[in-house]
Amino acid sequence: MVIGLKNNLGGAYVFQYSGDIGVIPRGGFQWSKQGKSAVLTDDFKNFAARHDWIGSYRFYLTKAGLQYEYDVCKYYATLISQGNGAAAYAAPSYCTTFAFFGGTP
Repeated sequence: MVIGLKNNLGGAYVFQYSGDIGVIPRGGFQWSKQGKSAVLTDDFKNFAARHDWIGSYRFYLTKAGLQYEYDVCKYYATLISQGNGAAAYAAPSYCTTFAFFGGTP
């Protein structure tokens, strides 16, 4: 995860963190990393009036996570092959990456 902050004078600060995140029910994610920055504390007056920010993140699944996604998509593909057309609308969007959903594995 990378977050950039720009103060009202044009100064920019970039913060980076790599690590694990927790998965919460219904496919969401939880971020609990907190910290303190002496640089921001010293320069807070330049952020208080106006500031801009930008952020970027990437998630990489473990082998077990990829297997889980594959198994979920295989389940939906089986339902579809058995004539359950509604399963195509219920399948998670990541299922399009697997060959049995018309994607590339």
